[in-house]
Amino acid sequence: PYDEANWIQSNPSLDISVKPDYLRQMSNEGQNGGFLANQRYLRFHANQTVRSTDRAFDMEVFKAAGTGLSDWALADAVAGGIDLGGRDDLASFALCARFPLSDGAYRWEFKTWSYISAECPRDLTKQPFAEWVANGHLIVSDTPVTDLERDVIEQAYAHRVGRIGFDPAQAQSTSEKLLAAGIEAVRMSQRPYMFNEPITEMMAALNTNRFVHDGNPVFEWAAGNAHLVMDRQQMVMFDKRSSNDKIDTCVSAAMALGCCMVAPSTTTDVSMTDKTDNAKTTIEEAVEAYRERIFDGI
Repeated sequence: PYDEANWIQSNPSLDISVKPDYLRQMSNEGQNGGFLANQRYLRFHANQTVRSTDRAFDMEVFKAAGTGLSDWALADAVAGGIDLGGRDDLASFALCARFPLSDGAYRWEFKTWSYISAECPRDLTKQPFAEWVANGHLIVSDTPVTDLERDVIEQAYAHRVGRIGFDPAQAQSTSEKLLAAGIEAVRMSQRPYMFNEPITEMMAALNTNRFVHDGNPVFEWAAGNAHLVMDRQQMVMFDKRSSNDKIDTCVSAAMALGCCMVAPSTTTDVSMTDKTDNAKTTIEEAVEAYRERIFDGI
């Protein structure tokens, strides 16, 4: 399909309404721009039926991006995303930091946290789960959602997070706790029209060395499980091939990126403690006040 000698077969208006230079550009993007660019080239310029799903990430490239986070105090903006998944299995949240580059693009950096119920059906004594639990990358709890909510608030205060995406089908109660803590909760239904832009930008950033993550192996595992589903409008969403494959961390990262893409610039280190009822002067006091007010029923 990339042979110029064959272009006339699928582009009968070649040299009339479709110029060779344009096709060369599309062909080059299709060969080097990843799954989405290849799908579009094959469908619109090679007259081929394309697959609806494919793996989302080149895992060698993804793993190589897990090094060297910057100082997030210098970030232009920080936002978050929550995917609670199954309440008896994995739940995750992610933060995304935005750093402007000289060419007008952005570098995106990610931190992720994952939680699992102590009563989950998985055998957590088996690898790789046992190693993740031992190293603190997977947090086991009798109340994973409650623990996640507390940690989200704490990290939000620490990193000046102004908005966090959530799935209204899973996390309506969580969103109310975010709002009570002074954090904007953004509804992000798990539909392609909500996720197409952040996923497209995530993949483009990964392919151009603008994507950095914290090296969390649970995030890497989820990325390896993630496939792309493309709808009729050429919009994409993460999907998984098996019920045992979890992609929650990828979904929460996409939510965080989507919120971060539209977040206002934060140019000064303004403490979020001003948003608490008592206007505490330190992050630690604000978090403790929030915990007492929300989780202890005060």
